[in-house]
Amino acid sequence: MEREGVGKVEKGRVIAQLSNLSSSPEEIEERTIIGSVGAAESVWEVDNTLLLDEALSTLKVGAAESVWEVDNTLLLDKALSTLKRNDENENEERWTIIEETMSKIVPAPEKDELLNLVREYRNIFAVSEGELSQTSLVSHQIETGNAKPVKSRVRPVPYAYREKVSGMVQDYIGRGIVRPSSSPWASPIVIVPKKDGALRFCVDYRGLNAVTVKDAFPLPNIDNTLLALGGKKVFSTLDFMSGYWQIKMEPGAIEKTAFATETGLYEFTVLPFGLTNAVATFQRFMTRLFDGFINEFAFIYIDDILIASETWEQHKEHLRRIFDRIQEAGLRLKVSKCRFAAEELPFLGHILTTDGIKMDAGKVEPVLNLPIPTSKKQLQSLLGFLAYYRKFIYGFGTTAAPLYQLLKKDTKFFIGDIEKEAIDVLKKKIVDDVVLHFPNFEAAKNEPSRQFVILTDASKIGVAAVLCQPDEKGNTRPIYFASRQCNRHESKYCPTELEALAVRFGTKKFAQFITMLPTRIFTDHRALVPMFKSKTETGNSRVDKWLMELNAKFILQVEYHPGKSNVIADVLSRSLALKCPEPPAEGEKAVVGLIRQLSADPAPVEEGNREAWARKTKEGELGFIYEFLTTKALPIEATEKQKLMASLHNFTILDGLLYRLESDGRTRLFVPQCFREKLIRERHSGICAGHMSGKKVFLQLAEQFFWPNRYSDCVKAAQQCRICAHTRKPRANEATNENRGNVRAIRARMP
Repeated sequence: MEREGVGKVEKGRVIAQLSNLSSSPEEIEERTIIGSVGAAESVWEVDNTLLLDEALSTLKVGAAESVWEVDNTLLLDKALSTLKRNDENENEERWTIIEETMSKIVPAPEKDELLNLVREYRNIFAVSEGELSQTSLVSHQIETGNAKPVKSRVRPVPYAYREKVSGMVQDYIGRGIVRPSSSPWASPIVIVPKKDGALRFCVDYRGLNAVTVKDAFPLPNIDNTLLALGGKKVFSTLDFMSGYWQIKMEPGAIEKTAFATETGLYEFTVLPFGLTNAVATFQRFMTRLFDGFINEFAFIYIDDILIASETWEQHKEHLRRIFDRIQEAGLRLKVSKCRFAAEELPFLGHILTTDGIKMDAGKVEPVLNLPIPTSKKQLQSLLGFLAYYRKFIYGFGTTAAPLYQLLKKDTKFFIGDIEKEAIDVLKKKIVDDVVLHFPNFEAAKNEPSRQFVILTDASKIGVAAVLCQPDEKGNTRPIYFASRQCNRHESKYCPTELEALAVRFGTKKFAQFITMLPTRIFTDHRALVPMFKSKTETGNSRVDKWLMELNAKFILQVEYHPGKSNVIADVLSRSLALKCPEPPAEGEKAVVGLIRQLSADPAPVEEGNREAWARKTKEGELGFIYEFLTTKALPIEATEKQKLMASLHNFTILDGLLYRLESDGRTRLFVPQCFREKLIRERHSGICAGHMSGKKVFLQLAEQFFWPNRYSDCVKAAQQCRICAHTRKPRANEATNENRGNVRAIRARMP
C-alpha cells in the first residue's frame, strides 16, 4: 500500500520511517527504490496534522492480526483524504504551469493531442529547480591512478558576491547536490556573473583533470547527425532539468570533486560541470537511455535531444516511446526548454526545416559586426567560427586561403586588401540564405534520375566539390559543400591532375553517402571523361593511381559539363595571395597589391594558344612521340621508331598537350621551339622578374616546363640581355678593357 507524508530536510537528508507489518522478517537490498521525494509546495493545517498524529499513535508494529479501532481508522482516513486532496491540488497547480508553458511552444493544429499526451506523462516534466531526480543507468567515476591529491588555495570571492555564493552553497546542500567534505582534494571556485545579474557557480577542475585518466567514449559526428534527417518533417527537442545533476557520482569519486570556499570544504554527490570526462559520461548515459531509437527517430548530441519523424502520427508514437524511457529512468525534463511538433527549429547551431538545413541566423549574423582581426589569435577565433559552417560555403578553403597563410609560423601578421576582401566575402556568404537539403538514399538507390551528383572544380589554389541530388521535380539540390586548399606540391600539378584531384577529394569526402550507389561526377575538364572510361593506363602514374583507387571503391560515371552549364564552375577564386614579409606603409599598398597579382603563376598555356601550341608540338622535334600518343600510328622511319620505343614511357598527353613524366611523379609541359624565347624572356626580364641569372631562370622554368637544352637556352638568353651586360660588375679576377692590353684569343688544336 502506498503512503505519502511530509519529512524535514536535515543536513541534506530526509528520514523515511519503514514498518514491517508481516509476521516474518523482510530484507531490503541495497539501492532498492522505496519511494520518491519531492519538494512540498504547502504545509498541512494544524488540526489535520493532530488528527493524523492521534491516528498513528495507536498503530502497533507486530503481527498482521493487529487492527485499529474503528474510530481511529476513520480519523486516519480523514487525515489521508486531506493529504490526497492537497496532493491533487498540487498536481493541478503543476499541470496548470505545464499547460500554460506548452500553449506557448506547441503549434495550434497539434496542441490538443499533444497536451493529452503530455498530461499522461506529466510527472516527467519539472516546473521548478527543486524537482530533481537521479538515474541509476550510469554513474561518474574519476580514475586518477597513483596521482597525489590536488589541493588548491581558496580563491577570494568579491565582497558583493559573498552572501549570494554562501546562499547558493546552502541551497545545493539542501537539495542534496553537495555536502560538507573532509577530502584531501580541493579545487577552487570561480564565480561568473550572468547578463541578468545572477551568478554562475563554477569549479576550476583543471588540476584534477590533469591527473584524470581520459574517457574515450565517442561523440556523434554533428554533420552525420544533421544529414541523417532526410525525409523528416516533424521535429521536437527535449531538454533535461539540470541534466548533469541527474547523474550520481561513484561513492569513491565524490571526495575528488571537493571544492574550497571561504566557508568550508564541500563535495558533489552528483556530476558537476567542468570535469574532463563529464561529457563522455553524459553521452554514454544518453546512448544507453535511448538505445534502439538513436538515428532512427532520436538524434542525440550530449544533452541535445531531437525527435524527428516523417508524419505527425509517427511523431506522437515516437514521443510516447521516448517518454516511456524517461519515466522508467526516473528523470525530469524542463518543460520551458522543450519544443514540440515544429516544422522549423534550432538544433546544434543550425535551423532544421522540412526542406533541409539552414544556418542559425541568430548565431551567425553577429559575425558581420566583428572588427577586422588585429592578431593571429583573433584571426584564429574568426576562422574557427567560420569553419564550423564551412559546409554551407562553397569554396571556403580557397576563399580563406590568404587568411590561413597569415597563421603560418614564419609569416608576419598583416591584414591587407586581399585579406580584408576574403573576410568580407566569407561574412557575406555565411549569412546568405543557403538551404542544404537532406539526402534521400532510397531514391538514390532505386531511381536513376535521382542518383547523387558530385560537381567538382579545381585551381592551383584549391579544390572544391558539391554533393547534390535531384528532387522529385528534377531540380538539383545541394546537400553538402566541401573544399580545401592545395598544398605546395599539389599547386604544381598540371590542369588534368588538379581536376582529377578534385574528383578524388569529392568522392572521399562524400564516401558515406555514395558508397555502393551509382554516382555521377560533373566536371568542366573534358580530358577526365575518357580517362575514367578507359580500362588501360593513361600514362600519368599519379592519375592512374587515383583512377584505380576510385574505381575500386565507387560506382562513378564522369560527365563533361562546360563551365557555363556547371553551376559551380569558375566559382573558385583563382588569385594567389602571397605572404607579405613586412606590413607596408599606406603609400605602398597599391604596389603590394599589384605585385601580388602579377606574381601569381600564370596558366602554362593560355586558352587562345592551346591549338597553336599543340600544332607546333606536332611539327617539332618530338612530333613523332606526340603523333603516336594521339593517333597510335608508328613512324615510318626506323630511326624514329627506335627513338619512340626508347622515349615513349617518359611522355603522356594531357589536355591535348605533350607532358614529360619525371621520376618523382611530377609532369612538365613540353614547350615548342617558337614559344621558348618568350617564356624565358618573361621569367628573366618581365615586369615582376629581377633579371636573374640564367641558372635561376632555368630552375624556375624547370618546375613546370621541359624541352631539350633548357639550361643552355636560359644561360644564353641571360648573357645576351643588354641591361644585364650594362649593369653587371666585373669579377675581382676579371680584367677591365683598359688594363687588358692587346690580347687576342688563342685557339689550340689537340695534339
